[in-house]
Amino acid sequence: MVARLGLSVATLRRRLTEEGADFRGLRAEAMAAYASARLMQTPHIAQGGEELGFSDPRAFTRAFKAWTGHTPSDWRRHRPA
Repeated sequence: MVARLGLSVATLRRRLTEEGADFRGLRAEAMAAYASARLMQTPHIAQGGEELGFSDPRAFTRAFKAWTGHTPSDWRRHRPA
């Protein structure tokens, strides 16, 4: 990915720090946004997890809860309109 940006890892890290961001935080935000969108579109929670690369639904549930503070089931029940 860094090669696509035409940056070294160090430069990317420095620029993210200058903007008050970090790769892990940006990745977590992106994953949470994608997972939330998939949960609205698919009837099966496990399917959304599989699309994000999780082979185990429990691992997806743990990651989703870390990203959002809610399990996928709770988020789905109380999601914003």
